[in-house]
Amino acid sequence: MRILQRYIGLSFLATVAAVLVVMTFVMSLLSLFKLTDLLARGAPSQDIVRFFGLSFLIFLSFSIPISLLTATLLLFGRLARDQELTAMKSCGISLWQAIRMPMLIGAFLAAVELTVNFEIAPRIETRQRELLSQMRSSLALSLLEEGQFIALGPTLSVRIGKREGDAIYDVLILQTLRNGSLRRIEARSGHLALSPEGDYAEMDLREVKITPFLEGGAAGGFVQRWPIRLPIRSTATLSDEKKPTTLTLTEIVEEMAATAAAPLRRYRLLVEIHKRIVMALAAVVFVLLGVPLAVFNPRKESSISLGLSLLVAVLFYMAIIIPKSLGDHPEYRPHLLVWLPILVSLILGTWLMRRLN
Repeated sequence: MRILQRYIGLSFLATVAAVLVVMTFVMSLLSLFKLTDLLARGAPSQDIVRFFGLSFLIFLSFSIPISLLTATLLLFGRLARDQELTAMKSCGISLWQAIRMPMLIGAFLAAVELTVNFEIAPRIETRQRELLSQMRSSLALSLLEEGQFIALGPTLSVRIGKREGDAIYDVLILQTLRNGSLRRIEARSGHLALSPEGDYAEMDLREVKITPFLEGGAAGGFVQRWPIRLPIRSTATLSDEKKPTTLTLTEIVEEMAATAAAPLRRYRLLVEIHKRIVMALAAVVFVLLGVPLAVFNPRKESSISLGLSLLVAVLFYMAIIIPKSLGDHPEYRPHLLVWLPILVSLILGTWLMRRLN
């Protein structure tokens, strides 16, 4: 019996590892669609590679259950095809005993996914958002081309006569003041850099003429040096309220305890907790559901198994996403509805397994 368990366990583990790497890599490629505009504008390759590497980790929460389901379909489909399951039954070994090691591996990966969902993925998503914002901010400096007026908001326009790296010359800034008047800031030279936060372009202007010098006045003035900050993060503004998906378990609990006056936000966080738990439990449920599906349909073509696993996964995740979208409607109890696919899969998988036995 130990030899059989070792044989099934090692075969299952090897199949899961291979499918997991391929599945996660393919899913990570989808993240590059977010960077299409940045790639076209020449974003730094090291930032693109870093963003892609972070995507590889964040997609584990989706690829682990799908990989377990695919591996289950492939392995037990082969065992059924080769009559190995029939041989096990003739020796008095039930199908429940045969799936013991895959279920244990699924339980271990479910625990791993809980850690990913509650601790790793939120931090990675936050880092990705920061990295994406930094790339957009740094590329925004490339918009300041020579000889063109660039609007950096409703009250500010900039034209640079000549640019050599960070050095700029013949700078003209048109600024609309609060009283509606127009201020001209003309500089012979200066230095351009991105602020550490990535929110502003910092201009250190030299030999500057400002007309009018004072708001409400008419006379101009001259200064030797005039530092100014230009907002450039118009396309990468981050919300003051963090998305539930970017919060770790500790942050969710703390915010739920601190937002008694915001019940809707608190309920969204409750739905997010239940969703993450359900997605982790899918790793175990998919093994239980995948075994009878593989035995009833023991096709040799791996593409059939892959297609079937993707179909089941899409239906499963759709059943989770739809209740999660009802987070603004507590009367529908979406935090309970997200458990529906788990319960249906457990009942269906158990019923099919009993039929096979």
